[in-house]
Amino acid sequence: MNATAQRAPVPAPSATTPRDSISAWPLRDRIGYFCAWGAGLLLIAIAGSIVVYMAIRGAQYFDLSLFLESPAAETDQSKSGGFKDPLTAPRCCW
Repeated sequence: MNATAQRAPVPAPSATTPRDSISAWPLRDRIGYFCAWGAGLLLIAIAGSIVVYMAIRGAQYFDLSLFLESPAAETDQSKSGGFKDPLTAPRCCW
């Protein structure tokens, strides 16, 4: 063939038919579809409840003084001090 030969025109894409509605699916497929959606929503609800639970538990132990005190060595972890030095040190080193 010649390098300057013309190619055949590409046909225009034909319009596709609209997708079937779920009500037109077989019963077994619809049950599987809704079970999959239900399982997905259940997993989202479980993950969300875990996040809310952990946020509530974390708020119970939150103390603003931890950000204002320097850490101190203690055998009792509840008296060991705060996070002031680790939070402010990176700012002074920039």
